[in-house]
This record gives sequence, structure tokens and C-alpha cells, in this order.
Amino acid sequence: MVATWLIIGIAVFLLIVFIYRSQNTIYMTTLLQGKIFYLFIILIILFLAFSLSHIYKAYNLDITTLSGVGNATRVYFAWLKSLFSNFGKVSGYVVQQDWILGNATK
Repeated sequence: MVATWLIIGIAVFLLIVFIYRSQNTIYMTTLLQGKIFYLFIILIILFLAFSLSHIYKAYNLDITTLSGVGNATRVYFAWLKSLFSNFGKVSGYVVQQDWILGNATK
């Protein structure tokens, strides 16, 4: 599963680099400037779709009944809360690290 996401991430990154390198930069920025809202909405929908798919598979949820949908909603928001909590912990850990290697004056 992780390898699949890694391959997808690399492919998307390479596609973005290819598009950026092959097109006129000013044209690409003006194109994105008008469509940034739609791009943001598409990214949110993709995040919701992939995260709901992950939660559905990981917790074997039943969404055929109303109580199952309620349970799935609780599990999803608990997962989302832990995702943001872990993101905050990792960000705090990164900020507290000493990123200077040795004495910079030498």
C-alpha cells in the first residue's frame, strides 16, 4: 500500500515538473490563477475520497444502516483529529531540532 502511494506521488511530482518545464511560466501561472478555487475543491474531494476509502478498509465499517453511518462518521472524525494531532507533533519535533551541523563560523 505504501509503495503504491509512493509511486503515485512520484508520478504526480514528475508530471508537475514536466508541465512546469515544458510550458511558459507566465502562461501557467495565469492559467492557475483563474482556476485555483476549482483546483482547491478538487484536492479536497480527492482527500475525502482517499481518506474515506482508507478508513472503510482499515476499520471494516458497515455503512448500510444509519447506526453504521454514524459509527463511520465518528471513526472518520477521530481519525482526522489524530491525523492533525500527529501532524502538529511532527511539526513541533522538526522545529525543535538543531539543524546546524557543527560550528558555522569555521
